[in-house]
Amino acid sequence: LLASAGWAWYSLPSGPETLHLARSAHVHVRKWSGPHGIDLNLLGNRYDYSLNTGLDNISPHFINAVIASEDHRYYEHGVVYKMAKFAQAGVLCALRKITPWAESRACRGNSTLPQQLARNLFLSETRSIRRKFTELLWAIKMETQLSKVELLELYMNRIYLGQGNFGVEMAARDYFRKSASQL
Repeated sequence: LLASAGWAWYSLPSGPETLHLARSAHVHVRKWSGPHGIDLNLLGNRYDYSLNTGLDNISPHFINAVIASEDHRYYEHGVVYKMAKFAQAGVLCALRKITPWAESRACRGNSTLPQQLARNLFLSETRSIRRKFTELLWAIKMETQLSKVELLELYMNRIYLGQGNFGVEMAARDYFRKSASQL
């Protein structure tokens, strides 16, 4: 398990790599170990990076609403909290599989904002313990190398807000015909 975690940690983009890829590339990519070392695998266009915006250009009401609904302990939690959420998700999913009357939504949620960011950046939506473990490691790696503000800004520019809108600026323009700062 420790060797697997070490390899996964090594294989994931670093904080600066994550920032660079998330801010500049117009593609959805995955870093993987190929026959010639570490490669970036192109998965396709997904985001309009011309609409990336800083937190100072997003309404604080929207930011507070996202934090309240998605990760109310965002500014407080660290590695231990993430590991506890990972364990909680594992237990709930295991109970769901062995207990027919458990709610189907038991395996959903339980991801911190950085874990959601990791999944949205380069991981698939496939539900598996491996994906969840990789998501956890990458979230920890990002939080050790990036500030909470940098992570939140990346999240706000990557969050899916329906009808093909990725990022708060795109969604604000599409839904309300105004900028994210006016939400």
